[in-house]
Amino acid sequence: MISFISFDRFYYPHSEKSDLASKLTQVISNNFATAGIPFSTTTPTSTTTKSATTTSTTTFVRVLPPESPTNYTDNKDGTITDNYTNLLWVKCTQGMTGTDCKNGSPSLREWSKARVECEGLKLANKTGWRLPTLKELQSIVDSASSEPAINKTFFPKTSNDPYWTDTSPAQYLGSKFTVIFSNGSVYFKDAGNFGATRCVKSN
Repeated sequence: MISFISFDRFYYPHSEKSDLASKLTQVISNNFATAGIPFSTTTPTSTTTKSATTTSTTTFVRVLPPESPTNYTDNKDGTITDNYTNLLWVKCTQGMTGTDCKNGSPSLREWSKARVECEGLKLANKTGWRLPTLKELQSIVDSASSEPAINKTFFPKTSNDPYWTDTSPAQYLGSKFTVIFSNGSVYFKDAGNFGATRCVKSN
């Protein structure tokens, strides 16, 4: 009897106990659910031949976003849904408005003020906005584009200024990681410096 688990492009064989795959799947499922990462499992199938029975359990874990994200929905209310991560983003950089984000200019603020601005935001009749984590903000970087390295259709007029995240480097807790959308690079800077803001909400 052979059971296996595959993680997207990775194949991990098991040839011992038949329930090993299901136990490992449950552990991984619980861990990814806690982290808020999409997780899906296909139904096990069995094939019997004269010599053996083969049971296959295939698990797909979506960990990394596509390099050129396009699976977005413009909700026509100033918000964009990322259908891959199920995050809800503010379409325009804070300080900019309009259907194409042509009005205004990016509000460059200290990190603490950027956080307060997101947490106090009410957009599309929704509250609960916040600064994104580093991984969340990186998930909308489009590595196939530059200046800005983001999908310009859904996130127009994105600034080349560094955008704040809510993630600190372990060795510099007074600093925060930023994403620079001119090329998608990541830097950290002191929280007292100035940066642009794009708020996010768990959908």
